[in-house]
Amino acid sequence: MRGNAPPVDQPERGEDEGAGTHRTEAPCLCCAARHPATNDGIGDRPPKRCFFGAGDHAFLALVESLRAAAEDRDAQAVADRLSDDFKGNGSVDKAEAVATLRRYFAAYESVHLAVYDVSVSRRTDTEADVGFRAEFNGAARRVGGLDGFLPPSAVERFDLRLARRGSDWKVVAADWRPIEPLASPSP
Repeated sequence: MRGNAPPVDQPERGEDEGAGTHRTEAPCLCCAARHPATNDGIGDRPPKRCFFGAGDHAFLALVESLRAAAEDRDAQAVADRLSDDFKGNGSVDKAEAVATLRRYFAAYESVHLAVYDVSVSRRTDTEADVGFRAEFNGAARRVGGLDGFLPPSAVERFDLRLARRGSDWKVVAADWRPIEPLASPSP
């Protein structure tokens, strides 16, 4: 799925009054993230019931837009979703994070990113934490030996602090660390 997050209708009220069910024109990130066995990453068929509350979809749409921007190798689109006071691992600020992304994106011909194990925790009406596992696969450019130096895949755990800035949610802090990929089920 490329571009912006899929459109999400208002929650339906059904037998489970107040449940976070919804219809989408395309699979939503949250449903695919919760059901990777039935959906290949951001899959083809979401389940009928979404496990996230209707208010969480703004956070999930932000994660989806970051995923799509990474696949498009668009560092500016990522920068647009970071707050001006962004702080990353250690003391990485927004300018340094975006410059690093530009270098990485320039080194790869293609990037594929799958997001799984999404969790959302609201702190207040204007702050939330979002965590997820991101599996990266990419083809490095075949220039100057980059394809032999850069990894073709990686798995990272991301923990984001989001804050409302005006009408938008922005990433104000992020921590990430490499993790071991999950074993694929044997056939």
